[in-house]
Amino acid sequence: MQIVEDEPGTSRFVRLLRRPNSAFTLAELVVVVLVIGILAAVSLPKVFDQSTASELTTIRLSLQTIQDQIELRHAVTGKYPSTIDKKWFRGNRLPHHPLNGGAVPDLHVFSGDARQHPSYKTLDQYGAYWYNPAVGIVRARVPALRTSAETLALYNLVNQAALTKLDQKYD
Repeated sequence: MQIVEDEPGTSRFVRLLRRPNSAFTLAELVVVVLVIGILAAVSLPKVFDQSTASELTTIRLSLQTIQDQIELRHAVTGKYPSTIDKKWFRGNRLPHHPLNGGAVPDLHVFSGDARQHPSYKTLDQYGAYWYNPAVGIVRARVPALRTSAETLALYNLVNQAALTKLDQKYD
């Protein structure tokens, strides 16, 4: 083994790098893994919160786009359209509903009274969007969460409503 003397003023880091067959110790590796783990634990929830915020913004904008088209037809004809035509929108399809994984049809047109909210507020066999042509209101259904209170809170947040029960149909 050849011994090389360090130049005066060489830092410890440089000496470590010049050391032949140098490797990280187990303690150094454990510290690096812990730091990476702590950074991931701090940053991942923020990434998921941003994703959820983006979905909420998208669905609100989609609802507003649909509602604008309904109001436009109402202004021209004096009555609300009996259905929502996909041809009104870019690409001949309804605006994106980010909480609908595609298993649920896009639209459920309600026929009945002048209710302002659907009976079923969760994404199930009915449409991702609910439309009542009697009053020209469109709502977005949401996925069922762990509790009915969480589901209601999400429905209210997405639809900018203030319902107190899931089966409530009027503001």
